[in-house]
Amino acid sequence: MTPERIDDPRDQAAQPSAAANPAGASRLQSKHPVRRVAEPGSLDGFPMTELAPEEVDLRGDWLLQKDRSVVGDATEQRIEWLTTEKLERVANDCSGWEILYRDLRDGRFWELTYPQGEMHGGGPRRLHVLSHDEAAAKYSYAAI
Repeated sequence: MTPERIDDPRDQAAQPSAAANPAGASRLQSKHPVRRVAEPGSLDGFPMTELAPEEVDLRGDWLLQKDRSVVGDATEQRIEWLTTEKLERVANDCSGWEILYRDLRDGRFWELTYPQGEMHGGGPRRLHVLSHDEAAAKYSYAAI
């Protein structure tokens, strides 16, 4: 059966939690734990794909299962695989929630962010391209 997307705010019962934020700031935490669906490097037995030159923005999502657990969609799993297996970690911002990566194949900078930061663990991830100038300005302390 196809999982439902999380659209109903009532499905996102939340409570404050400082432990979810590495910087110690207060965040809201979902009562539903998040789990992954497949092993890193594969999705339902199919290998993950590296970043294509035309890709500039990947946005993960969480899917609500019938048992009320939450799993990452294919893009969320791919972002996890890319940031742990394929991209070079360059720097992180002072909060620890935004991380700069470099694709060694083409030299592009990619920033990992959590656009729905009020959710448990920061919510689904976003991985998007930053220009060299944007990366240098935001992560000026890093050797870029």
